[in-house]
Amino acid sequence: SERCTRDALSLGYRMIDTAQFYANEEGVGKAIEQSGISRDEIFLVTKIWLTNGGEERATKSLEESLRKLRTDYVDLLLVHQPYGDYHGIYRAMEKALSDGKTRSIGLSNFYDARFYDLAGVFLAAFSGLGISDYHIFSLIASLSLVVFCLFTLLHPVRKSFDAITLWMLTATSA
Repeated sequence: SERCTRDALSLGYRMIDTAQFYANEEGVGKAIEQSGISRDEIFLVTKIWLTNGGEERATKSLEESLRKLRTDYVDLLLVHQPYGDYHGIYRAMEKALSDGKTRSIGLSNFYDARFYDLAGVFLAAFSGLGISDYHIFSLIASLSLVVFCLFTLLHPVRKSFDAITLWMLTATSA
């Protein structure tokens, strides 16, 4: 991962996707540090793996991820999978956001039922944090999930919404 990241950075890539499960954080961190590129020019993503479920374990695992990535913060922190104590992971991520250890938080690989399970938590967090942008970046989001997000997140709070799922609306409604 170190060599690949070094090559990608030298070619101009500035978004690096890592995850605890991918075991690439240490190599990525080393490559970024050695690149000479300012950290604020790189958008760095990592994901908390399901075995680090629960608030305390998730918090400790994020500290370990930051150490391996050789940074004080990530730009986007995600719950990697909707299994185990993902509510605890999410609570740890909210704290990391308020502590400045991440600039944004979200969910990865969540199917409808698990997303709806966290929707109330999400809405409360978004309202309390004054978040103004909502994004769906998913190749597997269902039409019902996209519609839920549009009506629940966009309409009541009149915020911007970027849905990179336009092609899916046609594909899933057929």
